[in-house]
Amino acid sequence: MLKVRKYLLFFVGAFFVGCFVPKKTIKDFTFCFDNEDSELNFLIKTNGFYLSNNDSIGHDYMFYDNGFTNVGSGNFWSNTSSKNDKYGFYGKYNVNKDTLKVQYITSPQGQTTGKIDVWFKIIDKTTLEMIYYGAKQYIKKTDLEEFKLNHFYVKNKATIFKFFPLDERPDINKTYIINKKWFWCNENLYKNWKSNH
Repeated sequence: MLKVRKYLLFFVGAFFVGCFVPKKTIKDFTFCFDNEDSELNFLIKTNGFYLSNNDSIGHDYMFYDNGFTNVGSGNFWSNTSSKNDKYGFYGKYNVNKDTLKVQYITSPQGQTTGKIDVWFKIIDKTTLEMIYYGAKQYIKKTDLEEFKLNHFYVKNKATIFKFFPLDERPDINKTYIINKKWFWCNENLYKNWKSNH
């Protein structure tokens, strides 16, 4: 009986550790979610996802009008069973002129959980060009130049992302991150959302 308890405690502990976002990752995540209309839909199509021209590499990206980002792995959105994955890769984007800056956190169910920054140049309504991918805290012009010269995405001709429409997108209210106070810009916004969900 004692042996069974030890195994049970081990598996319960492993489950909770696997669903945990480290404090350093939370601190590194500098974008905050306000649930406001970003008006991104005036610049690009948002009723679907963006997939690399080399779809065997990297992630695909879904942008919601309120600034939320949902990141898939490969052609993730064609798999309907994965559409409402509670512990996926989620984050926030900001728009700066013709640049879409994404910051997301890798799944807390993975081996490591960290913050990733991805920058896209908006080419047209259905095309994005990745100009940065990495985990640096402060991104400088030299980092953008280094990306162009040496990054895995560039070497594999995987920096152009094209739009693919979807009839239905995953519900962000079912994600773990939307339920975390630290993800929101302030406590009042979080409480307002929480009272409606």
